[in-house]
Amino acid sequence: MKVHHSLFCLIFVSLQVRSSRSVETHYGVSGGNITFPCSFLSSGKIKIFCRETCEGENILIRTRDDAAQIGRYRTEYEREASRTFPVLQVSILELTRSDAGRYQCGLEDSPSSDSFLDFRLVVVDALLDGNKVPHLHRDAGSSLTIACSFEDSGRKRLFCRGGCGKDEVLVQTDAVRADRGRYSIEYEKRRNAAVLLVTITQLTQSDSGRYRCKLDRAIRSDLDRDFSITVTDVPDPSTFTPTATQSFSSTSESFSPAVSSETSSLCQKSAFKGQWLISFHCNFILMI
Repeated sequence: MKVHHSLFCLIFVSLQVRSSRSVETHYGVSGGNITFPCSFLSSGKIKIFCRETCEGENILIRTRDDAAQIGRYRTEYEREASRTFPVLQVSILELTRSDAGRYQCGLEDSPSSDSFLDFRLVVVDALLDGNKVPHLHRDAGSSLTIACSFEDSGRKRLFCRGGCGKDEVLVQTDAVRADRGRYSIEYEKRRNAAVLLVTITQLTQSDSGRYRCKLDRAIRSDLDRDFSITVTDVPDPSTFTPTATQSFSSTSESFSPAVSSETSSLCQKSAFKGQWLISFHCNFILMI
């Protein structure tokens, strides 16, 4: 009876450890690269990297090699003696917005019950850590998402235009998410840090200017990150104006200048040699 009881406890603890693992969120900048380290309790020979679930076309890489790359996806397995646990480094190169989502990395043949890890990827236009104030350029009609990273958490979360004065606050909340019209914020509390994700959709030229994401703290000084954006209108193809050459050729059909036999011969000779560009030029002159 005691033996069965002990086995039950061991199985229960193992399931609890697996289910208690939280899904980490990682932020990558559009156009850049990102690497996520997957640490495991035991080693394995088959390394696997997937999107969503490790089934069918969702499998990005499945290999026995310590290093592999398929397209923009890469894996590298590290098992040096200096490391306590083996690590599978998974990377995505040249990030795009469509790369955002959930991923899995794992050791398919590992005896450990924790042989797979999940992580969430968020692709942003810029990641601010306070070292500089970026100036971003966007087309009208597009959207902009910025991740503001802080060393500490805050009681209130704000997204402002300008310096967060009385009439400059776009969104303010003490919740995890909030939105107001085209503006939204999403807050993530980490172990020793926090990330405030701010978004503006359907950008217009009037959105050009300076912005701030801010954490309002009750006791210590507030934390903030600034950035600037310039929004440019996209040219409308329907307003295209024909060039002077096009206008002239369309209105000069009645004009027929005399062409020397030498010029005509040159055109025919060029056409015979297959120099289509010169031949076209000569025909254009004849049309005028």
